[in-house]
Amino acid sequence: VKCRAIHHAMAGSMPGAAAAICRSLFYDAYGDVGPSTASSLAKLHAVEEVVSDESYDDLETKKELCEMLILQYDDNLEINCSVAFNKVCGISAMLDHRMSRHSREQQHNSKRRREHLLSRPLSRLHQHTLSEYNADMHALIADLINQTSNGAVHDSLMNALSRFVIYWCISDAKMLRHQLNVAEKNDAAENLALGCSLILQIPSLLTAKNCV
Repeated sequence: VKCRAIHHAMAGSMPGAAAAICRSLFYDAYGDVGPSTASSLAKLHAVEEVVSDESYDDLETKKELCEMLILQYDDNLEINCSVAFNKVCGISAMLDHRMSRHSREQQHNSKRRREHLLSRPLSRLHQHTLSEYNADMHALIADLINQTSNGAVHDSLMNALSRFVIYWCISDAKMLRHQLNVAEKNDAAENLALGCSLILQIPSLLTAKNCV
């Protein structure tokens, strides 16, 4: 019923309402996401319909929906044949790039908003990989976006991206902290979801298995 409501809300140019209903799907039955049942497929396509709507400009909500879908996927599920899932992963990567403080789209924001963006997961990841490996994550993600738009993604690029993300997660997990920081915990969860989704999308299964 909710999936039908989402579809009609999108058709009626009410993406905000559709996104709110879509978010509630993940709290109805946590973990029941995947292409194994008709209900799961309906959820997958509902998320894909909302986040792929270019007229809906709430990037944070779009990113949240992408992450919720990716995090609730079971790693034993066969997802390579899922066009909708692939599209959600691509949109999630694109949103990371657009919401980064390094994106030109963020230059018009207020000083307070730009300062908030300094702590976004991709910015922390960018700073770490640049200092530790002299690798520019933003340039790599831009290359991924270009390759995806041309319909061809190289294993080497996906391998490098996923490795850098997982390496950051390992490094961050080893840092000693006096107390739990919720923002940093969320950063780790988001970057871990990004790294896992990248590994799952590597075209070569052999490369994916040997990635980390």
